[in-house]
Amino acid sequence: VEGDFTNAVKYVRTPQVFWGALSKVMADHNISVVFTPNEAHTAMFLYALAKKLQEEERRKIAVKHKPKTYTLRQRQLLAVQSLPRIGPERAEELLRRFGSVRRVFQASKRELLSVKGLGEKTVQAIVEVLDTKYSGLEQQ
Repeated sequence: VEGDFTNAVKYVRTPQVFWGALSKVMADHNISVVFTPNEAHTAMFLYALAKKLQEEERRKIAVKHKPKTYTLRQRQLLAVQSLPRIGPERAEELLRRFGSVRRVFQASKRELLSVKGLGEKTVQAIVEVLDTKYSGLEQQ
């Protein structure tokens, strides 16, 4: 929580309401709350936390927040958007052109280059991701 939490307490009927609501959120959702005075301190805290978690290898840092449910269409778009330099519009174009996620992933370099809006750099980045052996296998 950014800012002086004592100001937040002023805007509720009693301090117990503020602390009760905060403790309920923390307990019900297993959330830890940290108060920081401003954006700069929030950024420093998040950096230090991410660094510590990665050093300890307790867990990987999530890149995206995933809602609990996606429609099939949303899942297809997200799968294609996970490719480098592919945003929502390009993902839509690729799915229209190839018809399915599998077909997009199986497309040849030549086929990808024929898609409007995809240039050599983008196609090369996609091919590299799809064709490069996963290096995590060597670490096991």
